[in-house]
Amino acid sequence: MKKFFNTLSRRDLLNDTMDLLKMFGVKPFKRFSQNFIVDPDAIKIFLENISESDIVLEIGAGLGTLTKFIASKAKKVTAIEIDYRLIPILNMVLEEYNNVEIINIDFLKLKPINIDKIVSNIPYNISSLIIEKIVKEYKFSKAILGLQKEFGLRMAAEPGSKDYSRLTVLAQFYCRIDILRTLPPKSFYPEPEVDSIILSLTPLKKYDLDVPEEFFFKIVSILFMFRRKMLRKVLKHYLPKHIKKYSYGKLIESMDSNILYKRIYMLSIPELVDIAEKIWMNLNDRNIFK
Repeated sequence: MKKFFNTLSRRDLLNDTMDLLKMFGVKPFKRFSQNFIVDPDAIKIFLENISESDIVLEIGAGLGTLTKFIASKAKKVTAIEIDYRLIPILNMVLEEYNNVEIINIDFLKLKPINIDKIVSNIPYNISSLIIEKIVKEYKFSKAILGLQKEFGLRMAAEPGSKDYSRLTVLAQFYCRIDILRTLPPKSFYPEPEVDSIILSLTPLKKYDLDVPEEFFFKIVSILFMFRRKMLRKVLKHYLPKHIKKYSYGKLIESMDSNILYKRIYMLSIPELVDIAEKIWMNLNDRNIFK
């Protein structure tokens, strides 16, 4: 397989992809964001992060192009595919691999399973939901994910940048995010209208929160609704519209003035944690959200 892969070209993968679609009479579904990988260099990046002892979860196996190469290297692959039309194709393509389990299910409905690594070219239209499920529900040593470039840059953004957002906080609260490669549209068939990006997610030690995690992310969501405004103004004029019965005066007194005059998109995750904890401490009613 290794020798074969080293001689594989984009044209080979593209021809195989088109032949399979034609053979089974399948047209890619836009609603599933089906863009099948045909870039051998991109596949190599996914494979570089897989070892022979790994149990791998692949989200969106598609035509099995990436799956078969992972199976040739990993201990086991659980291949998730929502589109029932692709299951016969996967069964044929992966017939010779006895270490692959194919499951026809919506990943968002799948209960967490024991794995080591996660690999996926994530459907663009449900990227946020999949990322949230991965980081909150799964235990893994590394995830290698293909995403829409704009979405991936938001995940990897730094405080104060134009891409820094609630998504950034969600991703980096749980994981270190590394950019591995940008992919042009021709890396897929059909070609998407935008560039893609491959990210590596490595779980971090959890923050020692003094508030419920759900409360922290609710506060983050509210704050980033006003990402260009100063924190002091948001706490005084906008937060009361979402949270009832909290002591604004005491909250301001308890906070560092340097943080109060920062704009929301400039706040680091440790600063956001501190803000959420101080809001929690100054609540008069823990049944809080309006």
